[in-house]
Amino acid sequence: MRKPSKKPKVKHKSATKLHKKAWELESKFKRREAADEHGIVRCYTCDHPHYFTDTDLGHYIHLNALDFEPDNLRVQCKQCNKWKSGNSGVYGERLTKEIGAERVQRLRDLAQEYKTHPRQFKIGELEEIITTYQDLLKTL
Repeated sequence: MRKPSKKPKVKHKSATKLHKKAWELESKFKRREAADEHGIVRCYTCDHPHYFTDTDLGHYIHLNALDFEPDNLRVQCKQCNKWKSGNSGVYGERLTKEIGAERVQRLRDLAQEYKTHPRQFKIGELEEIITTYQDLLKTL
C-alpha cells in the first residue's frame, strides 16, 4: 500500500531575499531613469559619464534601513561607490547643495535612530516595493 503523498510545501521568501530583490529593482529603475536617451548617466560624485548598466545606486549613508529613502540615493560610478567608499565627502557636499541641510540632517537623524532602534522591513512592505518598481520599470 502506498503512503499518501504529502502536499508540497509553499516556500516563502525571506525578508532578506525580498530586500535584495527590492534593492536590485530600485537600483535598476533609478539608474535607467537618470540616464539620457542613449543610456548615459553621470556619476553624482565625479561627474564622469557612464552607461547606466556600468553604474551603481550609491548611498550617502550606508545603512540597510535607508535603502529605500530617495534622499539617500544617487547614481554613482563603480569607482566612486566601491573603491572610494561612496566618495562621501563630495557626496555630502553635493547632496546638501541639492536638497538642503535640513533634509541631509533628517537622513543623519534617521540613521542614528535606526542604529539604536534597528528598522526591519516587513515582508508586505518589501513585496509592495518590488511591485512598485516592477511597474515603474515597465514605464521606461
